[in-house]
Amino acid sequence: MEQGKSATSHTRAVTHNHLGQTIHRLRTEQGLAAAELAARVGVRSGRLLELEAGAKQPQVALLQRLADALDVSVGALLPPPHTVGERVTWWRMVRGYSLLTFSEAVGMHAGAVRKIEVGTTVPYNRTLQRLADALDVTVADLVPTADMAVLHQVQNGERPRNRMELQTLARSVGRPVKDLLAMSVDADPFAVGTPGQQRDAQWFKTLWDRFQFPQGVHLRRIHYRLLSYALQLPDGQAYENTWAHYVFLNDAGRYARILGLVAPDAFDDRRHPPPHLHAAARTPPAPFYSVEYFPTWDLPHIDSDLAEQVALTLPAVQVAGYDYDPADQPYWLEVWIEKSTMDDVLLPLCQQLGVNLVTSVGMQSITNTVKLLQRVAAADKPTRIFYISDFDPAGEVMPTAVARQAEFWLAQYAPGADIKLTPLALTHAQVEAYQLPRIPVKDGDTRRGGFEERYGAGAVELDALEALHPGELAQLVTAALRPYLDHTLPARLARVAAFAHNRASVAWSSATETLAHERDAYEAQAHAILRRYEDRLQALDDDLQAELAPLGEALTYLGEAVDAAADALAVELPERPAPEPAVPAERAWLFASERDYLTQLEAYQARKRGTTSAVDDDVA
Repeated sequence: MEQGKSATSHTRAVTHNHLGQTIHRLRTEQGLAAAELAARVGVRSGRLLELEAGAKQPQVALLQRLADALDVSVGALLPPPHTVGERVTWWRMVRGYSLLTFSEAVGMHAGAVRKIEVGTTVPYNRTLQRLADALDVTVADLVPTADMAVLHQVQNGERPRNRMELQTLARSVGRPVKDLLAMSVDADPFAVGTPGQQRDAQWFKTLWDRFQFPQGVHLRRIHYRLLSYALQLPDGQAYENTWAHYVFLNDAGRYARILGLVAPDAFDDRRHPPPHLHAAARTPPAPFYSVEYFPTWDLPHIDSDLAEQVALTLPAVQVAGYDYDPADQPYWLEVWIEKSTMDDVLLPLCQQLGVNLVTSVGMQSITNTVKLLQRVAAADKPTRIFYISDFDPAGEVMPTAVARQAEFWLAQYAPGADIKLTPLALTHAQVEAYQLPRIPVKDGDTRRGGFEERYGAGAVELDALEALHPGELAQLVTAALRPYLDHTLPARLARVAAFAHNRASVAWSSATETLAHERDAYEAQAHAILRRYEDRLQALDDDLQAELAPLGEALTYLGEAVDAAADALAVELPERPAPEPAVPAERAWLFASERDYLTQLEAYQARKRGTTSAVDDDVA
């Protein structure tokens, strides 16, 4: 039974990082230098540092040697397993199997076992028993036992994950379901799950499975593909090329994603341009040093001015791990805006600050929200999102719509993440302060009455702010972002890099001082020999090479001594500077991931009333 692959690469990265961090922690706790542990397990120091940085995955034999050297079990080095695949991998490593030898023990192809381990295939009962037998465990050891329904019980403070749990919450607090929604019953993802919506979602899933649409297919292409067959809607009507039936398809696909029948990122509406990503998630590098590689010293054949060509230089020490990247900033920052007409203002600003810019055409999609959460999970740091939209009924709802989708998918894609979202512009206060001209609200907008009752007649476009107050939008965005950026970090990294290089250079000079004297002596010998042969260069070339041969052999031994000195070199490098932002006072954010369901609901409802958030929290 094949599963989606969206989390596979992320899971492997998390596993590598956990393993490397665990090795580093145990090594430092035991007072072992990297070179000492590397010598114990039979690898070079550079290889060990790669393992600790998560850049490499050790083979099972090396993993066992590391566990022995650190006096722990192999299982203590590995991250706790959760899924069936992770548990199979964990037990395989603990039992000392390579993927190939384990596959042979199970009687399966290595590729099939690999699919189970990375989660692209879920094994059936018979296969589970074969895996368990080969690992000398029970099937229960391989199957997660956590009851997801219990984990998501609203009584434990978790958000409801389906309509039934929402109804349970409504009964427990004595309120109707509609009072526990931030959007309309049809639009709010937490309300999806009526019998009719389940029927429509299953209809969509059946077609999705039947036609095997490719990942990321455009919804319009699905629509036209269906038209080429004599298909019926759930109520028995023929599916036709009408706007009403296309809207039905869109809704059914949304229900299928929310109810977990189809992957949320399975298809896209393609209405929105791709985000402008100026920061990519990364783990800050661990500072390290290395001695540059140098080839064996070669003595020349006879030529003119041979003595000038003999320069026996020692290699220089290199220091790395202090480079700056925008992803090193303490917060993951994104600016979201409902239109691309402000790209000329926001794109260069966000690029300069290393902040992601996400534009759209109207309402954002589920796909973009899921991609946001995937970026947040990869970044693994506090996230702040600033939303910019027109001052109109649609613009007022947009930040809530994105926040609500993020809230719904949070547990699946970024559990435990610290995310906050707030509207930045245009607000009613800004419209009044800048005296921006109003235009009529679009005809037919059912939200017009409530909007104008709260704020007065008419709407305002973002373009009016930039046209009448050039540069003001950039100032608003800069002021909002500034508290979350450590502008001193690049300079501090550069200063510490210079300091670290100087410290390593001094240590290397001290470590090779005796070798340098030997090198100077050999160089002087070479010069003396070469000067004696200047007048007989061509004729005496063979004699010269014969006389230089012992010196070449001595230099070979000296080169090996230099290699040994490099392996034994120990430099205590300074710690890499961490970002040090001033902690901003965060009050009245529209969305904060640490709030419980009901507290977050109050913030949505306060915005809908056009008042300051009733939550008015100050969560850091």
